[in-house]
This record gives sequence, structure tokens and C-alpha cells, in this order.
Amino acid sequence: MPATKTDPIRPKILEDASPEAAEIKPILTKLLSQLLAKNYGTKLSELPAYQAIRAQDAAYQGRVALALGATINQAESEHSSPLRWEMGEVLAALLRTSLALTEADYLRLFTYYGLTAAGLEKSLPNLFAFPLSLILSQLAKLAKRAPLSEPMLALLRQLRDRTAGQPGDLLKIHLKTQELLSQAAGDDALPIVVFAMDDPLGQALRQFVASLDRTDTRTAAWLGLL
Repeated sequence: MPATKTDPIRPKILEDASPEAAEIKPILTKLLSQLLAKNYGTKLSELPAYQAIRAQDAAYQGRVALALGATINQAESEHSSPLRWEMGEVLAALLRTSLALTEADYLRLFTYYGLTAAGLEKSLPNLFAFPLSLILSQLAKLAKRAPLSEPMLALLRQLRDRTAGQPGDLLKIHLKTQELLSQAAGDDALPIVVFAMDDPLGQALRQFVASLDRTDTRTAAWLGLL
């Protein structure tokens, strides 16, 4: 859902207090103006501001990603939904590249979209326009270099549980979080499977999994199928 030319840029969305938002504000201002002015057939890669961002190193582009997350959060507060969608597409494009982001940085991105372990205990926020699958893929790369911390694992557990039994993109997120948690438990660990408690099939499958002998060599194959 691209922005229209009549959508104004509300100044407050560029006023986040984070150091990244302050540093990147000049280029983001240009980028937002170009996003609003572009024709529907114009590609993101054709915008001069985006080209300038991509010409920088991975560390700078990582800071742009954080600034975008902060600005998207501000846009949500200011009800600038079309711009939020446009910036989400830019963030997604950056997340398809190699960014110099730490685990703490990814936790910040989650927080900007209302994804916290405590919050997920209550409900799953609207993930519309949030490139969660791309972030999880980046986390998988990070986890291969160093173990994920307990705060991140706690968030992933909540996200896994909240997406259990869901269709479509949420199913993909569920499987990816399952994979990350299994990886964190060790290469030899059995796959982790979670089913929705309010679904009769999910309850039956949960009972089936609980009945499996975890020392049996065939158990891993069964869990892999589920």
C-alpha cells in the first residue's frame, strides 16, 4: 500500500530520541520526500537517497535500519500509516542485505513493533508491514556465530507459542522460531513443536508428542514431520 502524493510528512515521526535517528535524520528526510514523490512504477533502488544509503558500509546501513524502526514506531503513534508502509518496505530491502547489527539491535527492532516477551504473554500485535521473517533469518545467521541471550530466547519462545496453529505467514514465523530455538538447544536436540491449546487437533497432537519416548531414535523423525 504505497503512500499517495497527498500524504504529509508529519515532523514528529522524525523526532525519535535515539542516536541513530538523530544521525540519520537528514538522509531519512530526503528518503521520505522521494518516497512520497515517486511514481508507482519507480523502484526503490532508483531513488537517490536510497542509493546513497546503499553506497555506505554495513555499519551505516545497520544504523539506518534502526533509525527506520524508530521512525516507523513514531509514524504509528502519529497515525501515518501509508508512510509506515513505505518505510517498512525500505527496512525490508535493507534486511535482505548484510547489516552490522547486534542481538541488542534486533531486540530494539522488535520493541519498535511492540514485540516484547512480556507483551507477547498477553497478545500478538499486528505484524502487518513488519519484516519479521527477514529479521528471524538475520538472527539465524547471528546465532551461528554466538549463542543467543536469554532475553532473545524468551521473546522467541513467546513468539513461537503465539503463532502456534496459525496459517500462512504466521505459520512460517512459527516454524522459523522453532528452528531457532532448536538450534539454541544444540544440534542434537529434538525438534520443538508447539500446538494451539484451543484447537482439538492441537490438543490431540500435544498429547501424542507427550507420549513419545524421547530416547527412541525414531522420535526425531516424528517430531520433524509435525
